[in-house]
Amino acid sequence: MSAVTKITEKKILRELVPLNTLSKARFEEIVGKIVVEEVRADSYLFRIDDRDMQTVFLLGGEIALLGDNQKPSGTIKAGSDKSFFPIADTQPRILSARALKKCVVARIDSSLLEAFLSWDQSNDAEAVAIGANEDEDWMTRMLQSQAFEKIPPAKIQQLLLKMDAVRFKAGATVIRQGEAGDSFYTIKSGKCAVTRKDTAQAKQQLLAELSDGDCFGEEALVQDVKRNATVSMLTDGVLMRLAKQDFVELLQKPLVRYVDHEKAVEMIDEGAIWVDVRSTDEYDDTAIEDSVNIPLASVRREMHDLVFNVAYILCCDSGQGSASAAFILSHKGFDVYVLENGLRTLPENIFHQTPECSLTAPEVADGFEQQNRAVHDRQQKTESGLAGALDQQASLQRQLDELKHLREQDRQQFARDADVRVAELQEQLEQVRESNAMDRSGMQKQMDDLAVRANESIESKQRECVELKQQQSSLLEDLHAMKNERDSLQQVLDAAVNDAAGRQQEIDALHVQLVSVTDSADEQVRELQARLESGL
Repeated sequence: MSAVTKITEKKILRELVPLNTLSKARFEEIVGKIVVEEVRADSYLFRIDDRDMQTVFLLGGEIALLGDNQKPSGTIKAGSDKSFFPIADTQPRILSARALKKCVVARIDSSLLEAFLSWDQSNDAEAVAIGANEDEDWMTRMLQSQAFEKIPPAKIQQLLLKMDAVRFKAGATVIRQGEAGDSFYTIKSGKCAVTRKDTAQAKQQLLAELSDGDCFGEEALVQDVKRNATVSMLTDGVLMRLAKQDFVELLQKPLVRYVDHEKAVEMIDEGAIWVDVRSTDEYDDTAIEDSVNIPLASVRREMHDLVFNVAYILCCDSGQGSASAAFILSHKGFDVYVLENGLRTLPENIFHQTPECSLTAPEVADGFEQQNRAVHDRQQKTESGLAGALDQQASLQRQLDELKHLREQDRQQFARDADVRVAELQEQLEQVRESNAMDRSGMQKQMDDLAVRANESIESKQRECVELKQQQSSLLEDLHAMKNERDSLQQVLDAAVNDAAGRQQEIDALHVQLVSVTDSADEQVRELQARLESGL
């Protein structure tokens, strides 16, 4: 795209409503996130009931707005007053928009636009003091998180206004293990360390290091419990703080979704996966069949094993731990749900013992139970024979060893199968990424082609304009010459008219003289005739 085209495009975008209300700095930040694209004639910009969460503007061409049953609802032409406003800007869409001819449109994420407008209009003195460039970078990173796709634009606006920026020095403690939770934090700049002590006398254990864009403090708020870890600053930094009540209303409720057991089973049949967030001991004691165990304390470390195109149903005894894990995963873009009211409300027959064994070899567990009963019977019948009992005990021990060996083989096979599945999913993910990269490359090529054609069109119009100006100048010269010639002819005509008037006067005078002479001659003739007659 040429520099002239970019400047022209930016000038047009600057006049659009509400982009024209943004400050210069904020406009320069958001303009790079606007996608300008060409839409072919008869193609749809969007359709009724779409939830594209985009604000769309018409930059070139003409579109038709259509209601139910394709009923016309009006047209918009580029350059008209209507084209400076978003096209049918409601979600879900109540109208369809179709290109009547080739059009050029601009698209921007509605949530991002709402947030920029809110941030630009906010008078928060503390936020202003931090610096515009830092605010723009942090806000852009936060709003581009996949979690914000699930939050309505109005709540995003409230969220930004409710957050307070707080500065911390390196070494400062932000939250302390054992204290009540009252705030949620997002790192705007700097790095933090998450540590925990298992006992009062134990040493601090480093659990994780957090940096720009990471968040913490949600577990105590979601579960309404004491802080389970300490977070301290590794460097100087700025944290964005959100109070507990605002966190629940603006973040927790939109991000944490609940399903009952019946709905969960339907989702499992369609490919969803159970994730039990209880401790390993609790999980080993009783668990839902085919579930996966990721303890709540390990969710942050093990989330990289999950994939984005699968739904996960989180469960625990009460549902509070699941809600906390759901918030963490949903904030990172995973498709997660929480089992409503937890596992305590479910019937006992859906649980089973030692899930690792029963998942892969249920008949081995059944055989082990039968063998235990047989051993017990034999021991009762042979109480008097110690040697026989010892032999039976040794036999049982061998059987137990064999069962352990079988179970270990089952575990290894399960692990191998899981590795294969993970490799397959990673390969699919890589294919999707390559496909997305190719799509982006194709879109970029289309945009470049559009820019070239637009630039050629502008240059052609400029040449036509120069030719028209030259023709106009030549026509003006011809018109001036014709005017001068007309004035000259008018003067000649006026002189001729004046000369003709003078000659007419002379003719009239001669006529009078002629009449007078004629009358005099007639009189003389009459007199002579009379004399002649009298002389005769």
